[in-house]
Amino acid sequence: MASHISGILFSTTVFIWFGFFELAAHSQAYILSVALLLGWMFTISFAKGFETVHSFSIILKHIFIRDITRFLFIYLFVMLGFALAFHVLFQLVPLLADRYHSPWDTFFMTLNVMLGLEDSLFEDFESSYGTAVAFIKTTYVAYVLLSGIILFNLLI
Repeated sequence: MASHISGILFSTTVFIWFGFFELAAHSQAYILSVALLLGWMFTISFAKGFETVHSFSIILKHIFIRDITRFLFIYLFVMLGFALAFHVLFQLVPLLADRYHSPWDTFFMTLNVMLGLEDSLFEDFESSYGTAVAFIKTTYVAYVLLSGIILFNLLI
């Protein structure tokens, strides 16, 4: 069933990409990147023909469809909640308000914090924003602890 769904999604994006081929280069590149991603995921279903890879492909499909989808659904709400909380709190500090203009910029920063890529979040704060900075740091600690617990549960 999953291979049928991935095949239909792949072929649909290829046809959409072909339809956009003459229109705009940017739209074409976006659709082609999704089509290539789905195409390589669809290739896993052809690995069932090899005896050594067959059980691995079934386990991978089972994990991806059931476990990772549930995890991403739950973690999306945690990230959205903290990203919007950070965005509201960043509006109290002009340095951060200039750096993170939109909620999507803040969401991307929250994702980077989860991955450990954002290391300069609390640099160059002025002491005049003491209460706001303290609350932002408290929210940051709560986010790191909660996301850590969720990620550890994913391993279990």
